[in-house]
Amino acid sequence: MDQIKLIDGTYNVSEAADVLFSVISDKIRFHNIQMLSIRERFNGDTSHSEERLEELNAAKTQIAEILKMAQDAGATLEIHSSIDIKLKVPQS
Repeated sequence: MDQIKLIDGTYNVSEAADVLFSVISDKIRFHNIQMLSIRERFNGDTSHSEERLEELNAAKTQIAEILKMAQDAGATLEIHSSIDIKLKVPQS
């Protein structure tokens, strides 16, 4: 398994908002495109993407609340995020 640092640092509220909302927005866009593709090409099941969109929208709300608390407190935010990547080879 490989682990890649994606975000690692201390940010003011504005910078943190840019970084975090950018990541969330990209994931939301990805799932919206996936759902459109699945529906148009296969008329298939989009439940996974629908669930992820709900989770991502909830995360977006939670991030907004954290940013508001940090703004009100005059605080900075320390953010660490990494991605774990595991190669899964199909079994013959």
